[in-house]
Amino acid sequence: MKEETADASAAVRTGPAEQRDILRLHGGRALRTTPYLVAGILNVTPDSFSDGGQWVDPDRAVERARQMLREGVHILDLGAESTRPGAADIGPDEERRRLFPVLERVLAMRTEDGAPSFCLSIDTRRAQTAAGALEAHARYPGAPPAEMINDISGGAYDPAMDEVLATYKPAYVLGHCPVPPEIMRGYACPGDVVDILLDWFTTRLTALVKAGLPEECVCLDPCIGFGKSDAQALRILSSLPRFAALGRPLYIGISRKGLLGAVTGLPADKRDAAAAALSALLLSRGARIHRTHNVEFCLSALKTAWALHSAQEFGRGRETPAPAGIAGQLPAQQGYGLAPGEPR
Repeated sequence: MKEETADASAAVRTGPAEQRDILRLHGGRALRTTPYLVAGILNVTPDSFSDGGQWVDPDRAVERARQMLREGVHILDLGAESTRPGAADIGPDEERRRLFPVLERVLAMRTEDGAPSFCLSIDTRRAQTAAGALEAHARYPGAPPAEMINDISGGAYDPAMDEVLATYKPAYVLGHCPVPPEIMRGYACPGDVVDILLDWFTTRLTALVKAGLPEECVCLDPCIGFGKSDAQALRILSSLPRFAALGRPLYIGISRKGLLGAVTGLPADKRDAAAAALSALLLSRGARIHRTHNVEFCLSALKTAWALHSAQEFGRGRETPAPAGIAGQLPAQQGYGLAPGEPR
């Protein structure tokens, strides 16, 4: 199995100013987040807002994963519970019943000769699911483990999540969802949404580090569409440099979201071009990890945007950063109400 992709040959940079570009993973590897990474969405759900039901069959899900890898995805984000507004809480048993048959096939796929290197992310709010997914590779000798946990609640849903994170030290997408999905429809954060998010990220980062998760494992997701109005979503996206100033990579999921529907008037399955264009614009505002249903569109837009940025930097006599990708080795509670759309 290859240790690195072709885009990941550069060694990890070191030094305090550059650590914010590094995202440490469970198992010892790391991602370099500059200039960008693409996370491909693999929903093994019957009811996700855009692609529910398409990939519930494990064989179809694995073929979809292979397709995204051929298209150049860096992170494969596997989730088994819809968190769209109004979605019911399915409970841990049903989540695991949906998730683990696909997870096991993806782990087996990673042992194949010549299998591409990628980061495997698990989209879950539950500590039990996260721990089981992080341990599942033990049944597949030679398979890298799941390396990232993507949690829209940022630990607010399940107080046991912090202990799991401290124990396994995966990369962690620290999200913000002010109310549970089942009562989210029509809800918008009261007050200044940017200040709310800044307070939330600062509070949770401090708590996670205190619990034992290294700061280098954390990236920040404002969770567009989760308890935020369209106007608030636009304000968040225009304020990304303020979140980037916290020193951790920004993870942005705008693919097929209701915001794009409000702007374009298009249904969810026709929003990929708009999402790719917005990802390209957000790159210049500090968005480093872009979560998408359409890897080909998103990656093409980011490559084009980065080429323009690099040409501008070259014209100023500055060094152009290396391409993004898996960079190599690195040395190895509160409820929803703490911080006063359409989901994954």
